Amino acid sequence: MPGRTTAGGRHGHQRSRQPRRRIQSAITGIRHPLAACLLTFLFVPHRRDAAAGPAELPASYQLLLEVVTAAGGPVRCAEVSVAAGLGEDKSTVEGVRTKLNRLVERGWLRAGKNGSFALMP
Repeated sequence: MPGRTTAGGRHGHQRSRQPRRRIQSAITGIRHPLAACLLTFLFVPHRRDAAAGPAELPASYQLLLEVVTAAGGPVRCAEVSVAAGLGEDKSTVEGVRTKLNRLVERGWLRAGKNGSFALMP
């Protein structure tokens, strides 16, 4: 809504981590074999928090990380999509871009100025 401010005085909404924490604690409390799977797909861990390394990432993110690793250098989004066997149509490439950007945000990859992605050193 226009004119609405948050506690910090900025317009818009600040993203809260509370809903994610509530979901995680609710799933952790469930005694069901699939509860751990639900937690895996709801959360892409930060690299520094992933004790087991890339194995803690959801399978689709692991695949993209493997493709970037195999490339040995910076790769563009469409190249990652094709190499992963996902295709090169625009919507698929944009979905891959979103996942690669999430991996950048979480410290797994770095983004180049020209829209390429590479492993963090």
